[in-house]
Amino acid sequence: MAVFCWTGARIGAFFPTRKDDGKGLRYRDVELVLRRIPDSGWKVMYRLDQRWVKNNRDPENIVYTPSLSPLVGIPTDKTLSLKYLLALALADNAIYGIESADDLWQLQIPLGDTELPLRWNDSALALPILRNATMDKGVTEEPLPKSAFDRILKSVLNLSGYYRPVTVYAIRRYLAKKVNGKGGL
Repeated sequence: MAVFCWTGARIGAFFPTRKDDGKGLRYRDVELVLRRIPDSGWKVMYRLDQRWVKNNRDPENIVYTPSLSPLVGIPTDKTLSLKYLLALALADNAIYGIESADDLWQLQIPLGDTELPLRWNDSALALPILRNATMDKGVTEEPLPKSAFDRILKSVLNLSGYYRPVTVYAIRRYLAKKVNGKGGL
């Protein structure tokens, strides 16, 4: 949800509306980088390549690439979306040469460099990051469909005591108005 709000992407870029539309956030769409922090080691940063934006019909045409950390003003080690991405990447064995969190924490940025880009395993490049799961099959290799995301969002809102219909677009619009100091709903 946070990544959706920060990027301005259409929700279909993350969760496809049709099974065969080829959409859904994939590992190839994310770049992970370790960046040196003076006097304190390094932090993980990531960048998202958006292929599925309004009026872009060519999925190989990357039209917008926001850097999601640390430009959003939240320290990376407190950015929940990055922690989820790393947890999913480790569970999927998606990062080249990294099999565990310990392997990741042991990495060193070479002297004289400020960054160390991480590579994805070739087998993970086309894998959806946010995947569907069922009781029968467990986690599948299919992207989580928008209909499932909508059900999860409605359930979370209901559990929070909010019963009115809400869309992710309304949440992003409200957040943008608050950030711009224009009030809100």
